[in-house]
Amino acid sequence: MRREWCKLIQTSDLFDEEWYCTEYPDVNLSGLSPEEHYFCVGDKLSRDPGAKFDIGFYRNNYEIKHPSGHPFLDYLDALDRNDRPVTKPMLLEYVHNVEKLSSETWGTVRSEKVISYCIPIKDRLEDLQGTLRVNLTENIKFKSQIEFLILLFDDNPESENWIKSEFVEEIECGYLRVLREQNALDSWHFGKAKNSFRPHIEGRYYSSLDGDNFVAAEETKALLELVENFPFGFVFHHFSGNWGDGTSGRVTLPTSVYRSVGYDSTLLPRQFDELDLILGALKRFPFLPLVCSNLERNVLNQSKNFYEFWTREMLPNRCVIVPVPESRKPLNPRGANYAEETTYLKHMNNFNAALSAVRRAQDSEYKNHYLSRLNYHKHHLLDTLPQENSLDIFFEPCESFASPLVQHHEVSLFTCVRNEEAFLPKFVDHYRKLGVTRFFIVDDHSEVPIEKLCLGCDVDVFRPKVGDFQSSKTLWLESLMRVFVPEGNWVLAADADEFLHLPDPHPDLCSLSHFLKERNRDFCLGLLLDLVPDPKRNVKYDVAFDELLTVFCDFPEPIAPSYRTHPVIEWGFEQNSNLSWRFDLRYHAFETIDCLRKIPFFRLRNGRHLNQGFHTFHSTTYQAERPLTEWGNGPILPIFHYKLAKVFSEKKRKEMLKISKGYHSRTARNINEIFENPAEDIMRKISHLSRWMRPVSDAHRNDIFDSVGISSN
Repeated sequence: MRREWCKLIQTSDLFDEEWYCTEYPDVNLSGLSPEEHYFCVGDKLSRDPGAKFDIGFYRNNYEIKHPSGHPFLDYLDALDRNDRPVTKPMLLEYVHNVEKLSSETWGTVRSEKVISYCIPIKDRLEDLQGTLRVNLTENIKFKSQIEFLILLFDDNPESENWIKSEFVEEIECGYLRVLREQNALDSWHFGKAKNSFRPHIEGRYYSSLDGDNFVAAEETKALLELVENFPFGFVFHHFSGNWGDGTSGRVTLPTSVYRSVGYDSTLLPRQFDELDLILGALKRFPFLPLVCSNLERNVLNQSKNFYEFWTREMLPNRCVIVPVPESRKPLNPRGANYAEETTYLKHMNNFNAALSAVRRAQDSEYKNHYLSRLNYHKHHLLDTLPQENSLDIFFEPCESFASPLVQHHEVSLFTCVRNEEAFLPKFVDHYRKLGVTRFFIVDDHSEVPIEKLCLGCDVDVFRPKVGDFQSSKTLWLESLMRVFVPEGNWVLAADADEFLHLPDPHPDLCSLSHFLKERNRDFCLGLLLDLVPDPKRNVKYDVAFDELLTVFCDFPEPIAPSYRTHPVIEWGFEQNSNLSWRFDLRYHAFETIDCLRKIPFFRLRNGRHLNQGFHTFHSTTYQAERPLTEWGNGPILPIFHYKLAKVFSEKKRKEMLKISKGYHSRTARNINEIFENPAEDIMRKISHLSRWMRPVSDAHRNDIFDSVGISSN
């Protein structure tokens, strides 16, 4: 290990061998190479490896997490080293650039205002009436250095009128400002509300404050001292160590950092929002110390989620304990375990914490760990969240909120889309012909809103206001299922590029559901058939997707042992791995492995949940599952998969590469392996499969799938 570390030192641009030997003549007398001398001796003597690395500065501004305890190796091994200035002039320039960008984007702050206490208010006038005068009176001696900034999200003018009539002098001198936010919130969301201060803030430091919080003069004095003592900035968490006393949701940090990182507006509306901001700031700016006011009961030893991310990601930020006087308890204190005692809040907190970690984790193993945790809490949140709250929490208000419930005899389809206007008209028409009577579409903010496609009166469209596609697709869809569909109804879940086909003798989904019910089955397996252009023909890329992709792979060669034993194949097919091998075009053309198993058609059951790709069920309370690998107990539904149509559009190809970053690491690698290639390269990769290509019309013939059990005959 020592040899590898010395090699890392030697090859670094920051290790200046000539400078080091000239600066420290004893190196030539030691019998050691310069890099060995620096590793064994120079570091212990606090010597610099070159003129561009100040080892004393590094020790003073970063926690050393490298196993060698060596500051220089700690820097060289760090994935975020580009965000770690290693000399004072570098840090000054770095901070200046961050502040410059902040000013250019959001406006210049007033140099005389040090702290902005930012208070978002929506329909909570009684809180302000209990705290605002106390806070203004208590901190009057600091009025030239601080401001109280109130942002109103109320629909009526009552709060604004009260403030402006009661605090005329404070408003005139700039000690108090009150603004009305133009982008009103239909329901409360902490992150969105607190992000809204970015263009309005005038202080050099942002400090979050809820309407029912008090601020003591001694607390403000301590904050101003922190600003003096930490000239490069800090992140101060006001947490007293007691959950529910109003301090865990308070944080103070440089305005430029707050503006740069911001609250995550896609998190669920409450829980972990402030801790996510703190982790985001520390991750983005490793030189910022985390300042806490309690040695024994700070966030690192009180929040398991926070501590786990801090340690797994080996954040190099220093943790500094600076006792700060506590303010009075808020007007509306909660119990210490209020989030744990309200089950859905507990799962909301853990979901947000996992989502925060997924987005910031650099190690793929850790990212997968957080993804598993996210899904666990997503499923339990769906089980425990009161149904009447779902629509308001997850979706923007729309006419579909008042849509009637699905009837017991109806089959409904649920899908989540973004910029899928090329697929949707034919998608809806296809499934109507199969017997779907209601469509529920989650439009993840498409550039062309789905409503403009005029898909029909049987189509309900919802736009999410929290979450994102990678983390929340099934959260959105299942929440709609539980609001609109009676338990036990048959539902379809499919992506817009997936066109399911029914095997003989079933003319429609109603017939198939009766067939399955008679055999005590409450779900039906599907098999993805990736379609591609026919390599034997001249391909025109500007035609409709179903005209462009017209063949699928039917590979007859014996299965490769490495494919049979691959964990994904064993998980999805077990002894039926030949089925996947035969139709796995992506493997044969690109050597990627994805699960081709789908569960497109199933009965809605409490406690049963879909995974992100509709490949399997997760059961929290429902215990009547049958093995998903019963491929021989058909029918199995062939699903025409038009995903590769996006390869032949430069815009769509770039979109796929962009969104892949949020997927499970294996899925992301597979998407990149395919979509990084231009269309011409894709065609070359599939051309060697031309003799095993079958036209899509063959997928309707029972004899094609008889040997693998797709036919129900």
